[in-house]
Amino acid sequence: MIALLLACCASALSAEPTRVDGYAEALDRGWLEAVITVRHPQAVLQLAEQVAGWRVEPMPTADGVTASAAGGFAPAREWRVGDSSGQPGVLRLIQADALSAAAVRSSAQPWDTGGHFSVMTRSNDAEGRWRAAEALGWGAWNAPVELDFAGVRLANVILRGPEGVNVSIYERRVPRLPDAPDLRGLRRPFNAMQIVRDAAAARRFYVDILKFEVLAEGRYRGAPGVVNNFGMPANLAGEVTLEYMILAPVKAGPTQIEVVRFDGIEGRALPVDPVPTLGITALRFPVSRLSLIEERLRAANWPLLHAATVRQLPPYGRVRWLAVSSPEGAVLEFFELSDP
Repeated sequence: MIALLLACCASALSAEPTRVDGYAEALDRGWLEAVITVRHPQAVLQLAEQVAGWRVEPMPTADGVTASAAGGFAPAREWRVGDSSGQPGVLRLIQADALSAAAVRSSAQPWDTGGHFSVMTRSNDAEGRWRAAEALGWGAWNAPVELDFAGVRLANVILRGPEGVNVSIYERRVPRLPDAPDLRGLRRPFNAMQIVRDAAAARRFYVDILKFEVLAEGRYRGAPGVVNNFGMPANLAGEVTLEYMILAPVKAGPTQIEVVRFDGIEGRALPVDPVPTLGITALRFPVSRLSLIEERLRAANWPLLHAATVRQLPPYGRVRWLAVSSPEGAVLEFFELSDP
């Protein structure tokens, strides 16, 4: 797993703003927050507190439009949810009473493409966390399934929550992760998965345009006749290959994006144009120079969902912020402190 390196662009910011949980660690190196938009926040709040052991901090609502809905909406309430480490991998939970139930991801199968599919966490108790989530009304495509990646044995279960919120739990069984208090619940999210049809288009967007670095890539196929973590029918499990690519602004970053393509199953293509919707709806990246992101997007003639603007974004204060969409509708936000 990728070690966290804490040195980053100290000259760009004063000491005080970087004390906001995770900001300095993620600056120019990974996403800080995953934006989750729901009408009914109780299920996510219960999972955070009772299953994950995370802290829940009410936030003032941010002003202006929110990138989790390209058409914009007035958030009713917001929370910042994360573990006690203060590291990146925070959930920004937004209650949006005005949105309809027509969520892009709420009825999607894992191999349906478009948007953000899940956030990934670690635990030393995948079975127990799955059962605790079930007791709160969360589902899963399968019970924890064991996977083998080059001698590393993992157990994985993808919790399937209401309104399109999916949380993936990985337990490393061989070699075992040392016991730690946060691993008895859920450790902070460290990755976010997107399902795509066109892996080449995703590579061009992330690598060629945004200049993200590739941490790992390859192909994986499960054993034939065995159920898998995505709920794929057992008779197909040995025939479908997962093509994956893990990316981040820099390889030593604290959080990543994983792009996955199912080669052998053709899922529905969910809407590419972001609309007011529910579920995991954006990843939020702090940067020291927003102008650099703008230059890269402008050079590629890549359209913006929201042009750069100054807004209030608690707890960071005034920020300069923009939003952009991947080729298949995964929304990314980039922001820099406006008054460091």
